[in-house]
Amino acid sequence: MRVVRVFSCCALAALALAGAAAARFVADEGAPLVPLIESTGETTNAQTDGTTMDDTSTVDDTTAPTIEITLPTDGATYFAGHSYPAAYDCTDESDGSGIDTCVGTVEADAQIDTSSLGKHEFTVTARDHAGNEAGSTVHYTVVYGFAGFGDPLSSQAGREQEPGRAIPVTFSLGADLGPDVLADGYPASRPCAGGGLEPIGSPGESALQYDMATQMYIVVWKTRPDWGGTCRELVLRLRDGSEQSVQVTFRAAPLQGPPVETPSAPGQDNGKPDQDKGKPDTPGHGHGR
Repeated sequence: MRVVRVFSCCALAALALAGAAAARFVADEGAPLVPLIESTGETTNAQTDGTTMDDTSTVDDTTAPTIEITLPTDGATYFAGHSYPAAYDCTDESDGSGIDTCVGTVEADAQIDTSSLGKHEFTVTARDHAGNEAGSTVHYTVVYGFAGFGDPLSSQAGREQEPGRAIPVTFSLGADLGPDVLADGYPASRPCAGGGLEPIGSPGESALQYDMATQMYIVVWKTRPDWGGTCRELVLRLRDGSEQSVQVTFRAAPLQGPPVETPSAPGQDNGKPDQDKGKPDTPGHGHGR
């Protein structure tokens, strides 16, 4: 497209003085009107010595703008509920007509959408003053940002438990993302050697909660007394399809049966009556008097 640029700041005044040239206005759609001189291509410099100067020049701009999207990055993965400011730029060729509009899915420096899991698109469109347009789209994925298990299962000591105990299972996703972050039927447990998964409890007994003070999710694992001396793997599957697990060893239950008598040390009373007390001296073994 042919774009007209006006360099004389006094073009309209020159027209009034000269009275010979007819003026008209040209503009691209959406751009301000600019005066175009249609006489000899010259204007009297009425403010100086009457010399003439060129008042217009033309730019042939047929090249579309260039778009660079820095964030989100195409193919990248971002965590749900976290903040990521959009970053992009639109440029025109050095001798082009210049950028008219540069519009993204959100404004630059505003947060990209991480409110929902799965695939997302981010698009930027640009238009220069000559009407050339360009567009660019990137794709990114939003998942849960699992930050690990909390106490007590975060330490080796905490992964050794008494059977039959109710164990608080805590974990962080970096933000409160609502109560529906777990896949159906999870958390669940199974023998460490493998086997079928068993839910850790009924929904009413083991409802998932979010603790604002610690910024962690909490669910209670009700273990069984007959798990003593065994190892169980706790499996946590999230709604984005990711899966986390931790192995817990249960101490063996103490042996049941009658108490075992511990013999007394020589010279110590074991609690039984002395059977020799009150018996007569053995003949031939009198007491010296």
